[in-house]
Amino acid sequence: MWPRALALIGSAALLASLFLPWYELDVATGWVIYVGGDVGLDPWSLFTVEDVVLATIAFATPVIAFRRPALTPVLGALALAVVVFRLIVLPDGETLTLAPAAGLAVAGAVAICAPWLRFVAPLLLIASLWMPWFAAAPVPEVGNLAAPQLAVELGGGPGASWFAWDPYWFTAIAIAVLALVALRWRWVAAVAALLVSVWIVFPPDGLEPRTGAFIALGAALLSSFAPREKTASAPAA
Repeated sequence: MWPRALALIGSAALLASLFLPWYELDVATGWVIYVGGDVGLDPWSLFTVEDVVLATIAFATPVIAFRRPALTPVLGALALAVVVFRLIVLPDGETLTLAPAAGLAVAGAVAICAPWLRFVAPLLLIASLWMPWFAAAPVPEVGNLAAPQLAVELGGGPGASWFAWDPYWFTAIAIAVLALVALRWRWVAAVAALLVSVWIVFPPDGLEPRTGAFIALGAALLSSFAPREKTASAPAA
């Protein structure tokens, strides 16, 4: 019964996320940066096909969950693949980073494919390594300054995002290896969750954690607690 309930909740979350901004933009124009100009961008405004596909999956999931429940994880996996693709391949990679609603989209898709969680969560953790984990900390209200000068003073430029590979590539490799091992031994993912947590609590100098890092943490925790498939016991002779 719980897979159906999760599928219903996940489809609602996925549909709701389509009306929320998945991305944040630090607005920069020419040589001038307008400090504090974050703008939300939602899927309906940016996509042409992916938003329709995700909305179709969200509407179809409640029907499939009751009529053909075995196909529900397939829809969830498809939705998660589309969402992850759009969170890795940003509409404008140089100026955008992920907004919190992107995490809602991931959570909704994961809930739909909950029966496959043991396999989906570690793969999501690996995919999150290519999502923006960090961004430059908000700058103070200093008026209009030449962007290159401001970048030198504050250690980052407009719209600058950093991935897990950028600050400490060897730790990112360790997380990827742990995620692969977690496909066999789920407890290993707890070590990956610890590494991600350290990065969130102690980010690199001048940076702050963004949605990509929290998606990775959620994937690592789900990998740690994903239920094992029950094996049928042999009948007594």
